[in-house]
Amino acid sequence: MYRFALLVIFVTLLTSSISQAASYQLTSGAFVDPILNRSGVTHSYSGNNLEPGAILSYARLTWAILDNADLTGANLTDASLYDANLDNADLTGANLTDANLYDANLYDANLYDANLTYAILYDANPTDANPTNANLSNANLYDANLSNA
Repeated sequence: MYRFALLVIFVTLLTSSISQAASYQLTSGAFVDPILNRSGVTHSYSGNNLEPGAILSYARLTWAILDNADLTGANLTDASLYDANLDNADLTGANLTDANLYDANLYDANLYDANLTYAILYDANPTDANPTNANLSNANLYDANLSNA
């Protein structure tokens, strides 16, 4: 009986940890579930799903693969997107105040009207990104690749 109880507890813990993995919405409207990290393993982030208008303040998405993500109007204040892949992501109107985008890939990302005040874009790669009307006040752009941005 004791072993059976341990087995039930183990299975419950395992399934509850798997079911907490978050997803993200693509610009096509489809969902990627679960979010993967750059090693191809399920990312440890288990907060709100990443979708337009989502509240994602303080989200820890370090090394996340978020290519083609639709994060229009999302609140990513103080989020950690260190070394994340956001190629072709739509961040139109997103709030990225104080966000850490150190070494993030933002190739061809749409940053139209995004708030990047005090954001860390050190060594980031926003090549071909659209920063039209983006607020970059006090953002750290040291060594960022701004080619065609």
